[in-house]
Amino acid sequence: MHYLPFQVHLSNIRGLHSNLLAVHHHLETIKPHLFFFTETQIRCPSDAAYLNYPGYSLEHHFLQRAGVCVYVRNDIGCQRLRQLEDPDFSTLWLFMDTGMDKIV
Repeated sequence: MHYLPFQVHLSNIRGLHSNLLAVHHHLETIKPHLFFFTETQIRCPSDAAYLNYPGYSLEHHFLQRAGVCVYVRNDIGCQRLRQLEDPDFSTLWLFMDTGMDKIV
């Protein structure tokens, strides 16, 4: 059996917009399966497309002085579980299917 590592990265970014080039560089060079961010500090933009990165989908719950998001690599099966989330808190619930494991 061949084991492939599942890379999950987390950063308390303290402003995703101001650190976006570094985030995109990390996604390009390291290619983690999941890259979570806290304190994104983005005011619910009407168009968050500028945050996207090729090969990744972006799930987010942006709040003005808080907020969270995750970049999920496109080769990972991911479904957001919004019914478990409380809009008053910076949370994301995801169901992940890695092909070997299913994780909530």
